[in-house]
Amino acid sequence: EVVCKADLIGAVRPKNDHSTALVHPTASINESVEIGAYSIVEKNVTIGAGTVIKEHAVIRENTTLGDDK
Repeated sequence: EVVCKADLIGAVRPKNDHSTALVHPTASINESVEIGAYSIVEKNVTIGAGTVIKEHAVIRENTTLGDDK
C-alpha cells in the first residue's frame, strides 16, 4: 500500500520532526524521536525513545524501532 499525503492529514506530529516529514496518524512515536527532512513514517509504526530517523528515510508499516526494553 502506498502512503499518500491525504492519508496523513490530521497526523499528530512529534515535536522533533522536520516540517517536510510525513507521519501517519497511527504511528506511535516517542517525543524524543528526531525525524529528518522528507522522511515518511507509515501506519502502525512504533518508534522508541532516542531514535534518530535521517533524511529521506521510509519506515514501512508495522515496523518497530528503538527502545527495546
